[in-house]
Amino acid sequence: MAGLFIEKGPIVQVRSSGGASKVLEDQDSSIAYEGPLILLVNQFSASASEIVAGALQDYRRAVIIGSEHTHGKGTVQLIMNLDETLTLHNMSRYQPLGALRLTTQKFYRVSGESTQYRGVVPDIILPDRQQNSKFGERYLDFSLPWDVIGGVNYLSWNKGVADLAWLRTRSQARVEQKPGLRQDPPGRPDPGRAP
Repeated sequence: MAGLFIEKGPIVQVRSSGGASKVLEDQDSSIAYEGPLILLVNQFSASASEIVAGALQDYRRAVIIGSEHTHGKGTVQLIMNLDETLTLHNMSRYQPLGALRLTTQKFYRVSGESTQYRGVVPDIILPDRQQNSKFGERYLDFSLPWDVIGGVNYLSWNKGVADLAWLRTRSQARVEQKPGLRQDPPGRPDPGRAP
């Protein structure tokens, strides 16, 4: 999907538990859309959508907008069916044995940053009614940590994105002008609403 908006280049790195890394690339130079691009995310954006958001952010191809972070699911799992794997004599009487989910790899952005745990942090953070819900890898017991590996060579989008500092300032001004969008701390009344 990221290849629809960029020319050829790396999209994501995949690293195995043994340390071997593989770079997955877009090898098709055609682009479906060359205009300005905004990608909306929230804490429910996970896995493949984080890979796309991270790649488009690293390439400076899109402005990523949304809640404080995405889900942070940057791992690859393998499901092992124990009924098929354990072929010991007389095991059939104990079936069904179930399955194991094994984490075998981690995803990394072209910049080298993991999408695991932290997720993708948007360029512009908007108020989110779900921001206080504890949803994402950072809230799971025993989730793998965020880390960084070496980045890979890639060319930023030649048209760039708009001035992010200017966009953040404009966005914040709009949020402050709309009482329904502001997220005041709990217990503090909204001055724009009647008590």
